[in-house]
Amino acid sequence: MRRMGVMLALSGAAMWLSGCGNQGTAPQAATAPKGGMAVVDLDAIAQSLGQTQRIKDAVTMRQNAVNQQLVKLQEGYREQLAAKQSELGEEATEEQKQQLARMTNIAGQQLGAAKQRGEQALTAYSREAISKVAADLRAEIRPICQEIAAKRGLGIVVPKNEGFLLSVDPGVDITAEVLEALKARRPAAPAVAAPAAAAVAAPMPSDDATAAQPAPAGEERQ
Repeated sequence: MRRMGVMLALSGAAMWLSGCGNQGTAPQAATAPKGGMAVVDLDAIAQSLGQTQRIKDAVTMRQNAVNQQLVKLQEGYREQLAAKQSELGEEATEEQKQQLARMTNIAGQQLGAAKQRGEQALTAYSREAISKVAADLRAEIRPICQEIAAKRGLGIVVPKNEGFLLSVDPGVDITAEVLEALKARRPAAPAVAAPAAAAVAAPMPSDDATAAQPAPAGEERQ
């Protein structure tokens, strides 16, 4: 009788444990894993996929285009000033010399303003290109990160940032696994989409900008 009671007790305990295990499985799957945080290096992934170099190449091409515009503008100003100097000749009056000096000063100011606009446009282009690549990369690797982190029992994935993370355990760095999975799903990385040309094309002064400057009140153009 006593033995039967023990067997019944053990049987009841086994059923209770089994029931608890079945009941506990669903809530654990619905909640975040207990392992903690995973880290992924987005910069390393972008560089490995060639995205970083693509951005550099695109920015360099745009910079060359801006520089060519500036050189053309500068040459146009020089031609105008040389033509004006030739028109006045060696017998230019003091007033005509002052007018030529003003034209030279205006041309220098406009060229400086054009350079500043070009630099600002190039900076905006670079930021936009980097932002777009980063956003596309994040969207693409998010499900991969979630999948790999879940397999490791990690509940949160954050980008690796040396300025924010003081120390990272190599065991929670999933960069290599994410990159491997990403390459398997996408063997060839897409080219960086260049932002619209309007984001960079700043209006340059026309070649006749200096000639269009009004003379001071009371003076006539020569």
